Amino acid sequence: FIAQLDYLQENYRVVGWPDVAAHLGGKASLPDRACLLTFDDGLRDAYTHIYPLLCRRGLSGLFFPMARTPEQGLAGVQTLQLIANKFSDPVEFESMLFAKLSAGERDQFMTDIAREKAEYPPDRFGENKLRSLRRVINTYMFRELEPVLEEICRERIGEPKELGRAFYLGDGDIREMVAGGMHFGGHGITHYRMTRLTPDELHKELAASREFLAPYTSGPLALSYPYGDHNDAVMAAVRTAGFVAAFADKGEGLADSVYALPRVDTIHVPPK
Repeated sequence: FIAQLDYLQENYRVVGWPDVAAHLGGKASLPDRACLLTFDDGLRDAYTHIYPLLCRRGLSGLFFPMARTPEQGLAGVQTLQLIANKFSDPVEFESMLFAKLSAGERDQFMTDIAREKAEYPPDRFGENKLRSLRRVINTYMFRELEPVLEEICRERIGEPKELGRAFYLGDGDIREMVAGGMHFGGHGITHYRMTRLTPDELHKELAASREFLAPYTSGPLALSYPYGDHNDAVMAAVRTAGFVAAFADKGEGLADSVYALPRVDTIHVPPK
């Protein structure tokens, strides 16, 4: 990460969220080769590792925490990450998962595995069973499988609520980061794909983000879509909720909408 910051500062002009917001609103121009640093999920390493590095360099970042406190425990996406890291063999993970599903849920899971292979054909890295399992869990069966993941987490790793206390930014962390020149935006509550939510669920996710951010910023507010997942209906809801911009997760160059701003993943930022 330090080498990547070196690269970005040598080749780009790192700007802050207020600069980008003013540009998007037509109130100011950005310098050539402008670059905004963004960080998703609100994990505590944003405070312990990223924030000190940015401060030492006089840089600002835009952070997108989920609208949840550490006391609420792990979100499903982080529970899955911990479990996936625990199991070196994805077949063992799949077997343990299947053992906790009903017959109907197992049938649905196999249907969704086939669906995942059709929607996400093997890429240049080839097939990856663990990646397929994670996609099915995060995309198709997130509601049904979250309690199962919590149960596996308790058995193999620890109590999700206890783990959450060490995993996420706390109120004091965020306040210190804001005082140090960092900025914050919305990321929903659950990290569910927003295109898979009902209109009422989507409204609650967006409203909760605004409520969560209110003690730390008066705006303008940006949103980061979980997994970069969005469509026209989601973008319209984000706009109606009062966010002035939203970030996807892939691509570069010009965006078609301020509610579909592309980002470059760190895996594509030199040195790789």
